[in-house]
Amino acid sequence: MKHSINSSKKEHILIYDGFCALCSTSVKKITKKQAKNPLKTIPFQKLSHSIRSSELKEKLRTEAFLIKSNGEILRGVAALFYTMQLLPGFWGAFGKVLHRKFFITFFNPFYRVIAKNRYILSQFLRLRVVTDF
Repeated sequence: MKHSINSSKKEHILIYDGFCALCSTSVKKITKKQAKNPLKTIPFQKLSHSIRSSELKEKLRTEAFLIKSNGEILRGVAALFYTMQLLPGFWGAFGKVLHRKFFITFFNPFYRVIAKNRYILSQFLRLRVVTDF
């Protein structure tokens, strides 16, 4: 689902679960490899005190959000695939291929399963939270 907000900055903003080791490890790797288009990353937990809507809090708690520099909001697997496009080389090209309606629709159920079980998966992979906020 696409939404949009007004954004005066020329950077993309990725909102993710800072308590999830899988999420924070992925964000750390993405920010190290990022080449084009500035990407600001913010753990959901940093924002939760200023969000009044319990519905919005629940959505932010269950999936990644990307606020593009033009104000468009992408959620879940669409946010993931768009973020991949910002990386150089293979991952950027792969992200461009995957960020199409067919692939987003196809991979969304897999994303949902992983997102729902991200804490268990983090433990299984022996990942540690790397976000300091």
